[in-house]
Amino acid sequence: MRDLTILAVSDDAAWLSLFWSVVRGFTGARLVIARSLEEAGELVDCTLPDMIAIDWSSGDRRWEEMDQLLWSNSILPRQATVLVTDEAYRDDTALELFRAGVDEYLSLLDHPRDLPRILGQWLGRPVAPAPTRAAADPGPVIRLPRVPSAIDEVAVATSA
Repeated sequence: MRDLTILAVSDDAAWLSLFWSVVRGFTGARLVIARSLEEAGELVDCTLPDMIAIDWSSGDRRWEEMDQLLWSNSILPRQATVLVTDEAYRDDTALELFRAGVDEYLSLLDHPRDLPRILGQWLGRPVAPAPTRAAADPGPVIRLPRVPSAIDEVAVATSA
């Protein structure tokens, strides 16, 4: 199974953290981050992503830059799936995005738990099960006091 490359477009650290928490559940996934649509348009040729995920609620989104990104994607030998997330679903925005060539438009407020399933459907892979609590959190680390050894005594004697 080949690795996955996902180009994420956002300048919002919270969105990127949420998105990475889902993406890392896919075996062999790597996340390439662009801070703007313009930067994503420049990266799409060299990264050849499997998916382009855009945080529409983040920053100033210009339709001209979106058109350029979608055009850059359309001329690739293997086009990436384009997913746009937004805080709330807006019918007029959805209509414009779908007309422009976006594959999926998702409201994170309305469907916060659907992101892993939707990514899995578009990428053709199931998301790996979440780690159990024991694997994710090994518990507190216990620090024992350091006991001097014979090696310490030799090191002190030779340095004097």
